[in-house]
Amino acid sequence: MQSSKQINDENRNGDCYVIAYREQGPKDILVHGLITPLMGPLAGVTYNHAWIERGDKVIDKTIKNEDMQEMDIKIYYTLGRIEKTYKYTLKEVLENSDKFQTYGPWEKELLNNPH
Repeated sequence: MQSSKQINDENRNGDCYVIAYREQGPKDILVHGLITPLMGPLAGVTYNHAWIERGDKVIDKTIKNEDMQEMDIKIYYTLGRIEKTYKYTLKEVLENSDKFQTYGPWEKELLNNPH
């Protein structure tokens, strides 16, 4: 799903991949995905994003409101209208970051996404 709405310069090239990489604990799952949020400055825009899943919670330190940085997975997926995800254990994260020499994204579909 592509949106005709564009990401303005203020919200472009965020550091979600670095933040999620650094936040991942030994039992956490790092997630790369396509989202189209319902709210916020990027509402309605489909773009690449990264976050952590810890049990039944999502940890997203890129959310400006600190009270919202940890929330139930179902709520996060609903608010973000998550379309596609790629999930990684810590071992897989370390292997991919070494292989690609980047924090992400590593998936062809996300690499080809203009946002």
